[in-house]
Amino acid sequence: MDPVGASLGAISLLFQVFSGCMKAYQLVSEAQGLEEKHRFFRIRFKTEQYRLLDWGAVAKIDEQDGTFLTNKANRAVIMEVLDEQYHLMMNYQKFDDRLRGTVAPLFREQPDGLNITGRNRGDDLDDLAGRFPNADGLLKKALGLVDSTRKLPARFRWVFSDRENMEDLLSRLATMNNFLRDMLSTHQIEILRAQEIRTSYQIVQMNSRMDHLIEVIQAGILPLRVAAARNLAPAVIIDPLQSSRREASADGFGQCLQPLVNLAQFKAISQAVEEQALDNELRDQIGLQHQPDDRPRGLCLDPSRLELDARDLADKSNQKGQRRATGWYQDSSAGQTYRRIWIEWKQMEPQHPHKSQDGPNPATLKRFQALVALLHENDVTSQFRAPKCLGYFFQKATRDVIQYGLVFENPTDVSPSYRPTSLRSLLGGDFRMPSLSARVALIRTLAESLEKLHAVNWLHKDVRSDNIIFFSREEDDLLDLKKPYLSGFDYSRPESSVSLSENAPTSLCNDLYRHPNVQGGPVERSGAYRKCHDIYSMGLVFAEISLWKPLESLVGIVDTAQLKVSDVSSVRGTLMSKSYQESFQSFMGDTVAQVIQICLQGLSAGISTENTSRRESLEGEQLQAMFYKIVLRATPARRYSPLLLPP
Repeated sequence: MDPVGASLGAISLLFQVFSGCMKAYQLVSEAQGLEEKHRFFRIRFKTEQYRLLDWGAVAKIDEQDGTFLTNKANRAVIMEVLDEQYHLMMNYQKFDDRLRGTVAPLFREQPDGLNITGRNRGDDLDDLAGRFPNADGLLKKALGLVDSTRKLPARFRWVFSDRENMEDLLSRLATMNNFLRDMLSTHQIEILRAQEIRTSYQIVQMNSRMDHLIEVIQAGILPLRVAAARNLAPAVIIDPLQSSRREASADGFGQCLQPLVNLAQFKAISQAVEEQALDNELRDQIGLQHQPDDRPRGLCLDPSRLELDARDLADKSNQKGQRRATGWYQDSSAGQTYRRIWIEWKQMEPQHPHKSQDGPNPATLKRFQALVALLHENDVTSQFRAPKCLGYFFQKATRDVIQYGLVFENPTDVSPSYRPTSLRSLLGGDFRMPSLSARVALIRTLAESLEKLHAVNWLHKDVRSDNIIFFSREEDDLLDLKKPYLSGFDYSRPESSVSLSENAPTSLCNDLYRHPNVQGGPVERSGAYRKCHDIYSMGLVFAEISLWKPLESLVGIVDTAQLKVSDVSSVRGTLMSKSYQESFQSFMGDTVAQVIQICLQGLSAGISTENTSRRESLEGEQLQAMFYKIVLRATPARRYSPLLLPP
C-alpha cells in the first residue's frame, strides 16, 4: 500500500485543497525577478494569502473534518472555490478561455540553479517573510502537507507582461475570498473582521523601512484605484466561480485593507516628519493629498489671531495654571474663517546655558514643529482618536520660562458651543457613575486607540485620565462617552526615535500614572520607556473608569500636594491587592477585573515588562497580539446611547 496515499486518506480532503491554495500563494508571493516598480504586487498576494489564512482559522480548517465549523452543505462549494484559486495562480492561462494561448503566463517555474536576485532587497525571501506575522500553526501545517505529498515547482519567476491582467487576477482572488467570508455565520464574520484588522496591525508592526511601507500602502490602495478607474458598482455574488470572473468592488476587499493602509500611512508620515522628508512626491507615493510648500512655516500661529473665552482669560489673569483654554482662531489662510479651538499649554524651564530671553530652545522648537506637523495630518491621526492640531505658538510666561501652546480644532461633528472636558474632571466631580455597558464600551474604545498607536510603534508616554477628553455643553453637561479623544501628546514619539524624544517633567503627581520602572526622573537617557508602560498607565485609567473615582481617591491619597515617594510607589501593589480585585469584580465583572490586573502586572509572563518591544518588530508583534487576545477580545463592543450626566 502506498504510504503517501494512506496518509492522505486520513487527512480531510478540504484541508488538502486548502493547503494547495496556501502553497500557490506562497510560490507566487516568493517568485523572483519582479520589476522594482511592481514589487508591491507581491504584498497584495501576501495580504490575500493572510486573508484566506484568517478565514481558515475562523472556520476551523484542519486535517480532520470534525473541526470544520461552516455549514457542511457548503463544503463542496468551498472546495471548488479554493480549487479555482489554486488553478488561477498555478496556471494563469486557465483563468479565462479567451486568453488561452494568446497571453504569456505571469510566472513560470524557475530552473534549478538559476537565482535571479535583482538589484533590490525586495527580492530577498527572508526579508519578505520577516515582514508578515509568524503563522507557524495553520500555515506551517498546510505548507508541510503539500511539500510532503505533491511535486510542485520549487520556485517561480515572474514573466511580467501585462499589469492589467495582474490586477485582474488579484481582483478575482480577492472576490473569491470575499465569497468564502460571506459563507460564514454572522458571528464568524464579526470574528473574521476583527482578526483581519489585527493581522493588519501586525503587518504594520513588522514593516518599518520607508520603501516597505510604501509597498504596503500601494498594495492596499490598489483595489480602490482599480475599482475607481473602472467605475465599478458593488457586485452581487450569485455563483462564486462566475463572480470570480467579474471585477471586485471597492466595498469588498478594499474595506478590509483600509486599516492596513491608514496605519502604514501614519507610520510613513511619522518617519518622514522626523527626517524632514515629507514632501508632495512622498505624499503621492503614500496616497495623500498635496500640501502647500510653506506649510511648516504656516503651523507656527500668530498669537494675535487667538481669542480666548472670557472664563479662560479670567483664569489666566488669576494665574490658576489651568492646562487647557478654549477660544477661537482667525484663520487667514481660509478667508478669515473663525475656527473653534482649544489650547493645551506646556511650560518649559530653560536649561543652562539657554535663557528664555534668547527665544525658544532650538531643540525643543524643532521637536514641537515635528510633532505639530504630524498631529496636523488628521486624515491619518483621527484613527487614534487624536484631535487635529492647527499649529503651535510660544510666548514668555515669566522671565525664565517660555510657554508653548498646541492649538487644536474642535472635531467637525462637535458644535462650537461644546467645550473639552477631561475624564479626570468627570471622575472628580459630582457626575453620576455611567452604566456598566457604557463603562465597558469606553474601556474598549480607549484600548483600541492605544492598540492602533502601538501598531505604528508610537509611544504616548503620558496616558492619564486628564488626557482623555470629551465634549460637553456647559448648560446641561450632555456627554457622549462613545467619543473620547486622546490628547496630551506633548511627549509622545516613535519608539525608536531619538530626535523626537523628550523627557516628561518630573513630579510625584505625574509619577502616579507611571510604571514603577520609569518613575522618579528622566527616563529617555537610558531608553527605558516601553509600550508596556503605556499599557500600565492605561490599566490605571481602566481602574478609574471601573469605580468612577480619580486615581488618588482610589488609593486613599487625600491631598496630592502632600504626596510622598512612598505613596507613589505603592499604587501598583495597592490596586493589585485582593480587596481591590474583588471591588473591580463587583463593579465590572470578572473579565474587566482580569484586564486591569494584567495591564498592571504585564501582559504575559513570556513577554517581560523590562525588555518588551526593544527588539523591534518580533516582540512588538507578539505584544500586539497579546494585547488583543487578553484585553480587546475580553471586552466585546456594545452599543449604548449618549449619557446625560447631571451634576
